Amino acid sequence: MARALTTENERSRFSAAKSETELGLRFRPTDETLHDEVAWFRAHGRLA
Repeated sequence: MARALTTENERSRFSAAKSETELGLRFRPTDETLHDEVAWFRAHGRLA
């Protein structure tokens, strides 16, 4: 998916607006999400 997105450049745009308004989703900053992911893996013994 990441490769497809990088090759699409300006041809495709994705918006989270519909997910936010219709489903009430809240998207967090990437650094906050990665921090929580690393903490989860460490807490579950999957990361040294």
